Amino acid sequence: MKKIDERLYQYSPTSYCGIFMPEKVMKKLVKLTADFEREVRRTLLDNIDDLYSNDWGLAYPDGKQTAVLFANKSDIKRRIDLFKARQPIYCPDVYLGNPYNDEGKLFLKSFGEENESENDRQNQGSAGSVRNVGGRCL
Repeated sequence: MKKIDERLYQYSPTSYCGIFMPEKVMKKLVKLTADFEREVRRTLLDNIDDLYSNDWGLAYPDGKQTAVLFANKSDIKRRIDLFKARQPIYCPDVYLGNPYNDEGKLFLKSFGEENESENDRQNQGSAGSVRNVGGRCL
């Protein structure tokens, strides 16, 4: 498998999908994200009287762990101020391929062994670690 030489950024708006993008796309996404954050905060502040704080606790009816949701009118402004959209994350070591096919599995199995000498030569702590496993930056 070939290491991708381009600077890539991972963006995962949900836990079910992730996308790698080059820096020029990442810069556009960061601007959109900043605009989105401002608009969300403005909309929430404009409607603050209609909002509730979202809290939860655990209960154990019949020994079964159960999440119980609570809504209240406290702390809403602070929660709005803390709102942050997910941002792209720089991933220095990304390889072109699929970790689920035979070639990818073999690559992952031998990855540490093949890169130990490269790691020693370059004296980089992260050169010998897998950054992209199953579509997630670790």
